[in-house]
Amino acid sequence: MVEHLKPNDYDQEGIKKIVDLCSPFVRELRIERLQPSLSDNSDHVPLDVVLANLHRLQRISLTYDVKDVGHNFFLGCATITEMDVKLMTQGIERCSELTEFRLHSSKLEPTMMKRISAALGKGCPNLRTIAFPHCRCGDIGLRAFCEPIHPHSFPNVREIILTNNFLSPESVQELTWRLRHRQIEKLDLRLNPILTDGAAIIMTSVFYMPLQELNLSCCSIDEQIEECLLMLIRFNYTIKRFDISSNRLSPAMGERLLQRVYENKTLQQFDLRNTDISYDVRAIIDEVILENRDPHSLHMWQAR
Repeated sequence: MVEHLKPNDYDQEGIKKIVDLCSPFVRELRIERLQPSLSDNSDHVPLDVVLANLHRLQRISLTYDVKDVGHNFFLGCATITEMDVKLMTQGIERCSELTEFRLHSSKLEPTMMKRISAALGKGCPNLRTIAFPHCRCGDIGLRAFCEPIHPHSFPNVREIILTNNFLSPESVQELTWRLRHRQIEKLDLRLNPILTDGAAIIMTSVFYMPLQELNLSCCSIDEQIEECLLMLIRFNYTIKRFDISSNRLSPAMGERLLQRVYENKTLQQFDLRNTDISYDVRAIIDEVILENRDPHSLHMWQAR
């Protein structure tokens, strides 16, 4: 209903009545599109009433993107506004049972990131997943998100997903400092140009986190990462799934990686596709880590 509602047709009292009826039964809210406003302010349908009155809501997945505007297209029709974020965060502050927050494919400015961080920290003590895939927040946006965070913020967060946000090594430095000694189990930084310097920071910092899944696919990493990568494979005993595909590693690195993989009894999935490491070496690595999987973990991975 919310996805197809035009902002000019929004009726707060009517929406609240519908939400009150649904509230006892709704655990997840997934919005994959929002209709653009035809007025000058370009604000979308307000989400404050919806979010604030879904008292048992545990999972949110939102996008302010537009999938089909037809003849109503205009520049900026898919742009999230400051008012959109202000009203959304007013609702989020009252989602006390929230465990997952995902906002994707929406261009987020630094002020928006800061407001979202403050709202999540204030109203969502049980939050486990924070995801901003394809939000193009950049280094400044990530720093703004981190600004309201204090040592006791987000005590239960386990997953951080920042796919495709134009992040640089500078952002990685800030991020790892904030995440140190937190119980982070999944970190996804794929499609960010963090370069070898950023990847090295991540690989040396994971020893301070119980990380089980790390995704550094397509991050502009080159063969200079070899020392850190070999150290990670040799000495880290928590990472089960590691994706470093679509980076320019060297063919010669394959044999040395293979020797380290033999010594690792934890790794269950190691994606080295499109890294200049030969298919034959990758096939042997896959066979070696296959022994680390039990039938249950293999079934869970295939189900993903």
